Amino acid sequence: MSGPEATVFEFGPFRLDASQHLLFRNGELIPLSPKAAEILVVLVHNHGRLVKKDALMRLVWTDCFVEESNLTVHISSLRKTLGEGNGMACIETVPRRGYRFTASVMELYDQEVDRKGPSEDVARKRRSRFITVVAILMCGIAAGVFGWEIVKEVFLTPIAASRHIHSVAVLPLKNLTGDPSQEYLADGLTEELVTDLAQIRGLRVISRTSVMTYKDTQKRLPQIARELGVDAVVEGSVARSGEFVRVTAQLIEAATDTHLWAREYDGTMGDLLGMQSQVAREITEQVGVKLTAQEQLRLQETHLANPESFESYLLGRYYWNKRTQEGFAKAVEYFQKAINEDPRNSRAYAGMADTYVLRAEYTLAPAKDTMPKAEIEAEKALELDESLAEAHTSLAAVKVDFEWDWRGAERELRRAIDLNPNYATAHQWYAELLSQEGRHTEALAEIQRAIELDPISLIVNAISGRVFLYAGMNERAIEQLRKTLEIDPNFGVATYDLGRAYLKAGDLSNALAEFQKAVVLIPEPDEMGALGYTYVRIGRRAEAHRLLQDCLRQSRSGYISWYGVTFLYEALGKKDQAFASLGRAYELHDVRLRDVKQEPLLESLRSDVRFSELIRRIGL
Repeated sequence: MSGPEATVFEFGPFRLDASQHLLFRNGELIPLSPKAAEILVVLVHNHGRLVKKDALMRLVWTDCFVEESNLTVHISSLRKTLGEGNGMACIETVPRRGYRFTASVMELYDQEVDRKGPSEDVARKRRSRFITVVAILMCGIAAGVFGWEIVKEVFLTPIAASRHIHSVAVLPLKNLTGDPSQEYLADGLTEELVTDLAQIRGLRVISRTSVMTYKDTQKRLPQIARELGVDAVVEGSVARSGEFVRVTAQLIEAATDTHLWAREYDGTMGDLLGMQSQVAREITEQVGVKLTAQEQLRLQETHLANPESFESYLLGRYYWNKRTQEGFAKAVEYFQKAINEDPRNSRAYAGMADTYVLRAEYTLAPAKDTMPKAEIEAEKALELDESLAEAHTSLAAVKVDFEWDWRGAERELRRAIDLNPNYATAHQWYAELLSQEGRHTEALAEIQRAIELDPISLIVNAISGRVFLYAGMNERAIEQLRKTLEIDPNFGVATYDLGRAYLKAGDLSNALAEFQKAVVLIPEPDEMGALGYTYVRIGRRAEAHRLLQDCLRQSRSGYISWYGVTFLYEALGKKDQAFASLGRAYELHDVRLRDVKQEPLLESLRSDVRFSELIRRIGL
């Protein structure tokens, strides 16, 4: 029968509490990352004996596979903490085999600890907690961290949620680093946490676009929850000092502003992915949602990438979310850097695919130049990780916008939604595909789901208006697009579609006003063509001719959307030129051609056999 195991170990000036994973030097608490503490406990428990590398990795990383370099980094960190090189040698490397803890160790058992008296033991633990708080405060001050936020998180003890929660919003994590250049880290971890939770079918999770509108807000949580229509809110913070990272998270019942659960997680940048996955798992346990076996497996999986690659990926997403020409260029740079640092980082390939897709969607580059690249990157991402909903969604965009493979695009979108039922972009793009095909009832259901998941997203709300427009529900379209412009009066997509809705309703005065505004916001051929079309309808043909010349001048210096130029030719009665313009759009795989079947600005071309042939060629 084996004897009792030691609970406390003393070596040199150090005291290791193995049960609580706390290390003290001369009575002062020494901060360790969770994995470093686990490694130290295993080595000290086996002091004097060889611990093989593979055994050590299995014991410490029980739920995922990691590379040996992760272990090496933590061993190096422990050696620095223990002061090796300054007369203290504790951890011996046995080449190609493992590690041995070589310092002289005194083992203390429960009864020996108890001899100090229960009150002293309790006091010791209380002192440990106090010292922990003081140490955190000191780290916070050194790093420019707002200490009270961290102390508040430390003293919030976990409380199991007693209510079943059906919907949740993850508010933007606060950057407590005191360094604006680290904002990408807080934003990136917010997005990662949203993505992890969004894979749960039984939980409605608000999308990143909507929650990011509350960054640095002064609104109270119950108000935010009402605006987003959720039962609970997750809020937290990220603090970083060198390689050390602390993530805090708390779950708050929305209606009562009651804290249901809170935790803090310490580690290095190398632990970040595992920490983020653990936060998602523990929140899932607290909300009480029933998981399928597949969902349980997904939450247990830790996405693997080395720390440098993951950090570059987060920077790529940070710039990608800016949705600008400069932002996309920086995103490509950082995604490529992430791939160079870790060629198996599937998310970096997915991010690259997303970037190429949006460059075409925003008419910043010809689809024929960007979409083939997007396809290569998306397929590489899925080769490495078939479960990435973002990669399936980007591949769907390639199939519908470039290959005109409508059935293939639908398969990819349905797969993305199956993998991530809360991915609003997949629901939005699926709604657009259904609407462009004329499957309006299905489209309305999909866009409604997208709005439930991303209620403050400008693009989702605007596309909802477009779905109503294509379904022949003009009044609903106008109402929805006006509502979108209440969120942001200068959102060009909604302004343009509102003009199209007024035009279809025969309200030329309001259509003209909206198109004039749209051209200022988005000076592109689609908007210019719509304005010219309206000018012709009210008898101002000269101004339509001027806009046509402006478009042709643009075409001589760079890429333009010939789809929009068609509106001008049609309005001016130049039918052959209109079809020639559509032909150029076809040759360039203009992404706007997907709307041609429902386009209200091409009514007079529909009876022409050439229009029917074009519809057939693009698979509609």
